[in-house]
Amino acid sequence: MDKRNEVVAILNFLRELGSLKTKIVKDIKDEPWALFLDELPVGNGEVTVHYRDRVDEEEENLSPVLISIHNPAFREAPYPPSTVRKWLDVNGWTDAKKRPTPKEKMVRKDKDGNPLIDEQGNVLFDAFKDNPKRVENYQNWMKAWDIWSEEEQQAACVRNLFRSLYALYVQLNQNSETLELMVGNGILIDTVDHLTNHPILAKRVRMEFHSDSNVIEICDTDRAPELYTMLLSNLDEVNHGVVQDLQQRLDTDFYHPLDRVDTPAFLQATIHGLSADGRFVKAGEDIPKGTADKLFLQQRPVFFLRRRMDGIVQFLNTMITDIESGGEIPVPL
Repeated sequence: MDKRNEVVAILNFLRELGSLKTKIVKDIKDEPWALFLDELPVGNGEVTVHYRDRVDEEEENLSPVLISIHNPAFREAPYPPSTVRKWLDVNGWTDAKKRPTPKEKMVRKDKDGNPLIDEQGNVLFDAFKDNPKRVENYQNWMKAWDIWSEEEQQAACVRNLFRSLYALYVQLNQNSETLELMVGNGILIDTVDHLTNHPILAKRVRMEFHSDSNVIEICDTDRAPELYTMLLSNLDEVNHGVVQDLQQRLDTDFYHPLDRVDTPAFLQATIHGLSADGRFVKAGEDIPKGTADKLFLQQRPVFFLRRRMDGIVQFLNTMITDIESGGEIPVPL
């Protein structure tokens, strides 16, 4: 065994020793929390997304906000007309997910509230559709109700998201030494063993809560983007020799997970370098069925919570990859 292999063997031993207390998460579902960007309830003005698309001249005063979520207040349903109200269940129009439908018929009553009967002793009924004006009032009211229902259901989704993010904000504040929030992209998917489904490009982000405006924000930080080298180094089907080159390219060109201009090309080059059986999947596309390719890298941004990694293990990963790629052996070794 030559000197280079001896050093790598020692470093691998130290890495494995350090990894005993560091779990390598291969599936995003196994992280403490995750939210894909394409799952955000956008379109109602309460949720805004600010991408980090690279332009020729970057703005000096670029806001750090990546996503902003305002907690919308509940809006009551439009009140039904008096001619229609008694034909509906009590408060039967307040649930935005349940379209109010009038009773087809009701017992006809006298002024004292007693049922009316005919000469044969049969109870008399009024049908809802017998009164054209009542039907018209109901139809006009339902137009307003449908608009409210759609808007309120969207608002309810935002409120649920806000509650989830607020709980995450509290959790991060209470466990800042052990947990960190990331934004990732480049979901590495192994279609052979189905064990790998995790972003390999990630960047540290932070949360802010503004109680005066009831807004939660996920903001960028000055931390550099990183490759999930611990995952890559534990996959047999990837070319480990290119990992260091990819990391150096990332260090030089600073590809942001929310950049839609340059980052997709970097991700495409990454999967091609990692495996001859690797393919890039663009945003919004699915993995083709029946494909013989084994590894896929999907452009799909995701925010996720992870446990802080051991810095020593990360350092050893970088050193091993560098030496295996032909880099110099540190003098102390």
